[in-house]
Amino acid sequence: MKVKPNGAFAMRILLRLLYASIFLLPAFTCPLRAASLDSRWEQALPGRTESSGAMRVFVRGIFSSILFLVTWCHAQESASPVTLTPGDNLIIQGIPPIPVTIAERANRYTEFRSAAVFSWHPRRREMLIGTRFVATKEAGAHDEYKGAITRAKAADTVLTVCFQDGWVNAPHRALRNRTLEMWEAAGCPPAGKRPGEGDILATNAITGATKRRYTGSSPVRDDRGTIVEMSLWAGQGVDAIRDIPSAGELVARLWKECLEAA
Repeated sequence: MKVKPNGAFAMRILLRLLYASIFLLPAFTCPLRAASLDSRWEQALPGRTESSGAMRVFVRGIFSSILFLVTWCHAQESASPVTLTPGDNLIIQGIPPIPVTIAERANRYTEFRSAAVFSWHPRRREMLIGTRFVATKEAGAHDEYKGAITRAKAADTVLTVCFQDGWVNAPHRALRNRTLEMWEAAGCPPAGKRPGEGDILATNAITGATKRRYTGSSPVRDDRGTIVEMSLWAGQGVDAIRDIPSAGELVARLWKECLEAA
């Protein structure tokens, strides 16, 4: 939070410093500045050595106090942490500035969620969920899918309804790929009019089950085919995922970060 002294507070500080400067600051005033000030004062008021000396002390005190106060206010302002800038789509009222450091420290705790709800199925009692643990060694996701997540940035994800087979009109966020670009280039047509709609992109080596281009099912470990053109679910948190540890290693890492931040 920024510290901004108000007028009354600043005036109290100035008066206290001014009072102290009458007795203390003259002895520490810069010699060159003091000599210059003495010379100008004696030229203006010749012969008034006693009174002019007292006045010089007073003037020096004012100058030193003002200089100190300005320097102090500037230091307080410079020491203030950088604050978050809300998006243009937000209307902020009655909320104080939030330092970036708080947001950075809080971000690590968001990865403790076992899953995040992305969408509900419009008819069946099902939901679409996502989790950081998809990019772990134990996860059943395809290795190419995991690798794509570790290389992606938040800007590589898009909120869309492209991969809606099995999840009609259910918004979801996925990595941008060739299938999505084909669909967008065609004007985002509805089912039945999408380019390459009948293409089989993968076949499971164990079960023989096939997956077509616009299916909502992500590729799993035993799928074989054009994996990178399938639905690769990913949230904007991919920025923080740059490796594929074991689930145990990931839990230990998150717990260590938690203790360090405590």
